[in-house]
Amino acid sequence: KLDQQMSICFNSLRPQKGKVMARDIRGSQQFLQSLGSFPQADVNELVDIMDREHSGWVTLDNFLGALRPFFAFNMLDIDDSGTLSVHELGTLIWFQARMKPDPATLREFVRTIDEDASGTVSRAEWVKAVVEEKV
Repeated sequence: KLDQQMSICFNSLRPQKGKVMARDIRGSQQFLQSLGSFPQADVNELVDIMDREHSGWVTLDNFLGALRPFFAFNMLDIDDSGTLSVHELGTLIWFQARMKPDPATLREFVRTIDEDASGTVSRAEWVKAVVEEKV
């Protein structure tokens, strides 16, 4: 259902040759409403991840490919901190990969994707890791 709703949002931006401009996504009220309440900086970072080729254009596959882990992250960010602890991340990986990670693997994984070395994983770090197939 999520893919269908987000596909409708994508198509409302009138794609050209299967792509929409990243700036049009950033400015789309429908898109912003579908995300919920997030700072514009977070929205910009999400759209930058969607624009994998750094061309200013986003395909439907890249659009959906970034939104799926974005919404999965939000479901497990129970305290709305915008970050996941190692425990929360273990649950998310279990959900995403359909297998429970062992503690050593989980710690190593966090070190791999925790770009700012905070000990937690931000929404953008998670989405980027999934998009880049580190998960």
